[in-house]
Amino acid sequence: MAVLTLDDRSSAGNSATRSGRTGRQVSRLEQANTELLARLKERGAELEAARAANRELTRARNRKEAAHR
Repeated sequence: MAVLTLDDRSSAGNSATRSGRTGRQVSRLEQANTELLARLKERGAELEAARAANRELTRARNRKEAAHR
């Protein structure tokens, strides 16, 4: 049977503390990632809407120019 010295027990406790902090950090990073992905999706939709509006405005301008020729 192994006997833990005070230093061994302290290291084991520190390891558990590091493990807990790492788990919390991973959770925070996962949450941040989820939020960033949602924002990216929203911005992508906004960009697509702006592009569609730009295409329609360009078509309207081109029709107007063609009618004046």
